[in-house]
Amino acid sequence: MRIIPTEKLSRESFTLTDLRVARQLWTSCRTHSGLGSPRRLAGLLFYHNCHGQYRLPDGRNFRCDPGDVVYLPQASEYHTDFTPAGIPGNKEPATTIVCNFTLRLDDGTPCGLSEELRRFPPSRETRRLFLALAEIWHHPFPELLRAKSCLYQLFAVLCSQEKHHALASGPFADIAPAIQYLENELNQDKSVGELAAMCHVSVSKFRQLFHAYAGMAPTAFRIANKLERAKLLLEFDRRSIAEIADQLGFGDPAYFSRLFKKHCGVAPQRYRQGMG
Repeated sequence: MRIIPTEKLSRESFTLTDLRVARQLWTSCRTHSGLGSPRRLAGLLFYHNCHGQYRLPDGRNFRCDPGDVVYLPQASEYHTDFTPAGIPGNKEPATTIVCNFTLRLDDGTPCGLSEELRRFPPSRETRRLFLALAEIWHHPFPELLRAKSCLYQLFAVLCSQEKHHALASGPFADIAPAIQYLENELNQDKSVGELAAMCHVSVSKFRQLFHAYAGMAPTAFRIANKLERAKLLLEFDRRSIAEIADQLGFGDPAYFSRLFKKHCGVAPQRYRQGMG
C-alpha cells in the first residue's frame, strides 16, 4: 500500500474501483463498533447533521461535527458513537453518508491517503458533492460514471483544501486565499487586481509571488485548472459539452471548444469519444 499525502493527490494518476455509497440513518442504534473488524475497503464518511465520537485501538479519541469528512483507511479499526446535532428545526435522524472505494495507481499498486483516520473540516463543496453522490447512488437506475465523477471532484476539493493549509504556513502564505479561490471557484473570473486585493498585497507583489508559486500568470493558471476539470467531466459526466462549458464559467461553448483543442490537442467531443 502506497500512501499519497492528500495535498499531492492531484499529481498522481489513479483508478477508482469497488465504489459503494450509502446513506446511514442512526436511529435506534447510534453506535458502530469496528474494533476487531478491519475495514475491507477505504472510505470517506460525511457527517450530515450529527456528531461522532471515535475511539481507536490505541486508546486515542477524537470528535467530528456536522459537515466534517473522515477518511477511513482500508484495514482500519475504530468504535464510533453518533449523536444528533440538535440543529433548530431539524427533525431528521442522525445521518451520515459513507462512500467506500479502492484506489490503485496506474501500475496496479494499491494506494491510500493515510494509514490512520483523518478528519477534514467542513466546506460547501464537500457537502454538495456528498449529497449529489447519495442522490445519484439511490436513484432507481444509478449512473456509475456520474458517481465516480463526483468522487473524483471530491478528491480534488480535499486536495485543494490540504494544499491551502500547507500554503498558509509557507512562503506563499500571503497569496494563499487567491490560490484557493482560483482552484475552487472555477466558474468565477476575478481580475488580477481583485485577487491582489483579496490577499491585501499590491498587484505587482501579487504577480511576483504568484509566478514564483505556479510558474505562470494567474489567468493561465485559471485556464489550466478549468481544462483539467473539463477533462474529468468529459470522461465521467454525461452532460452536454455546452452544459460543461457553462459550469466552468465559459460563456460561449464554441470558445470553450477552441480553447480545449488548443491546449489538449483534440476537440472536447473527440476527447470524450477517446475516453469511452
